[in-house]
Amino acid sequence: MFKKTNIALMVLLTIITMGIYIPYWFLTRRKGFEGFSDQKLSYFLIICLLVINSTTFFYSFFQSLFLSEYGIAIFDSLETVFTFIGLGLLYFSAFRAKEAIENEFQEEMFNPVLLVLFHIWYLQFKINRLDWNDVASSYRVVNE
Repeated sequence: MFKKTNIALMVLLTIITMGIYIPYWFLTRRKGFEGFSDQKLSYFLIICLLVINSTTFFYSFFQSLFLSEYGIAIFDSLETVFTFIGLGLLYFSAFRAKEAIENEFQEEMFNPVLLVLFHIWYLQFKINRLDWNDVASSYRVVNE
């Protein structure tokens, strides 16, 4: 259902892309989350997160080309607001993903503090360790 991904590579991609990888991670695992859960992630919010992170990324490189010092000060304030909105969307999506996985396996397996600190990296760490054969066999029994 979910592909295993190297956590160190995920951390590196998140840093290099300045956060753009985070919504990409959710979007590339969309079918996995939709395939086994009644808990649906809001992909509209994840796309909003992608737009916010992409805008912030490009703004950080091109701000001095298009804006005066006054304009930069205004956009820096807006960037702070967008950063907090983006964090809210990230944590909302991460906790929804946590609920979806825990509902599927019918057990609590995520530490909320670690989820807040390490978000998608912690989710992927747990996904890499899950036994998806149990889930697949339960689907075969239900579908037969």
